[in-house]
Amino acid sequence: MQNQLIIRRKEMKQALKIVAIIVVIAAAIIGCNRVDLAAPTLISPADGAPLYSGLTFIWSSGQEAEEYVIHVWTGSTDVIQETLTDTTYVMSDSAFSALTYGAYNWAVASVAGSRQEWSETRSFSLSQPGAPVLIAPEDGAIFDAEPPTFVWHADSLNPDYVIRVVFTTDTSTVLEDTLTDTTYAMSTEVFDGLTNGTYSWWVGSVVTNGLILSSTRTFDIDKPILLDLDTTYFPFGLSYEWKFEQHEHGYDDSDAWNNYDTFRVWVVDSFWVSDTLFIQLQSEGTRSYPGQIYELSNPVKIINDSIPISMPGYFFTAHDTIPLSTKHDTTLTATYGLTSAYSENLLSINLEYERGVSDECCYNRLSRQKGIGTLSQRFGCDSPWASSTTYDRLLYFYNGQDTVYKVD
Repeated sequence: MQNQLIIRRKEMKQALKIVAIIVVIAAAIIGCNRVDLAAPTLISPADGAPLYSGLTFIWSSGQEAEEYVIHVWTGSTDVIQETLTDTTYVMSDSAFSALTYGAYNWAVASVAGSRQEWSETRSFSLSQPGAPVLIAPEDGAIFDAEPPTFVWHADSLNPDYVIRVVFTTDTSTVLEDTLTDTTYAMSTEVFDGLTNGTYSWWVGSVVTNGLILSSTRTFDIDKPILLDLDTTYFPFGLSYEWKFEQHEHGYDDSDAWNNYDTFRVWVVDSFWVSDTLFIQLQSEGTRSYPGQIYELSNPVKIINDSIPISMPGYFFTAHDTIPLSTKHDTTLTATYGLTSAYSENLLSINLEYERGVSDECCYNRLSRQKGIGTLSQRFGCDSPWASSTTYDRLLYFYNGQDTVYKVD
C-alpha cells in the first residue's frame, strides 16, 4: 500500500511539471504575438505656433490605441484633460474666450487598457493680432468717376477682416463686408448709388471677442451731376423766362375788386454746392412771394434729383419733396393736406384748409407741365361774407433761344 502512494505522488509531480511547462510555453507564445502600444504623432497646431482664434488639435492614430487622452496646460494649471476616441479635438468658443494671452503646452496619449504611451510635448501661444494699417486710398482722396479700392496691411496672423464705409453726413453705413484678403474694390453699382459728400472708412481684424480696429480715414465723392431739367416739370436754364398774367378779384362787406396785371420771372444764375443745385431767379412785378413762383424758394434747390416745395397756410407751412423723374397717376400726400398728383405730362400741387375757427376755406392750387414749368397758380379764401382769389396764368415761356409755349 505504501508503495502505491509513493508511485501516485511521483505521477502528480510529473503532471504538475508538465502543466508548468505548458503555461510557460503559452506565455512565451502570447508575448511573441503582442504588438507594442504606439504613441500618437502630433500634427496641428505646429510647435511654437502663434494663434489668435479658435483652437483645433489634430494628431495621427497610435498603433493599438483604443482611445486617447489630450492634455493642455500652462504652467501648473490644467486647461484641458479629456478622453476621446477621435484624433481631433475642437475647443469650444466659450472655452477659448476664457483663455488668456500667453504660452501653452499640449500632448496626447494613446490608451489601451491600463497602458498609456504619451506623445512629444508641443507648445503654442495665444496672441492678439495687430490692428490693420490702412494704405489706400490716402486720407482725403477724391473720387469723381471710378470707385475706390481699399488696401491695408496686416500682420502674419492673417485673420478675417471687416471693412465698413460710413456716410459722414448722417452716419449711415453704406458698405460693410467680411473678407480674408487685404484688398477690397468697391463695386460700380455701390459707387453709382452714393451721393456726393464725405465718407469715412476703417478695417477691423476679427478676433473671438470682437474687432481690433484700424485708424479711420475719409474720402470724398464728387461725381459730376448731369440733370436734363428740360424733360422735367421744373425746366430751369440760364436766360429761361416766363411771363404771367395776374388776375385778382374778390369782395368783402365794404368793397369789391377785379384787377389785371402781368409779371415775369427769369433765371439769372445756377451753381452747385455738394449734391445740391441752386437756381437763382429774378422777377419783375408786384407780387411779394419769392421769385413770383409760389411753391418754390429763391434760389430754387434741387437735391438728389428732387425738389423741395412749400406752401404757406394760415399759421403753418406745408412741405413736400417732388421727384424730378416722370410719374404717372400717382398721388403723394404730405403734411396739412398738401397733395402732389401726376397725370400724363401735368403735375398738380394742391393745398386746402380751413382758416382759424371760422367758416373760411382757403386753397392753393398749382399746375405744372413737363418741359414748360408753371402753367397756372391760384390761391384764395372763401367765406359766407367774403371771397378773394389771385389767379396767375402763363402767357409765354422762352427757353433762351425760342418761345416754346405761348397762350392761345
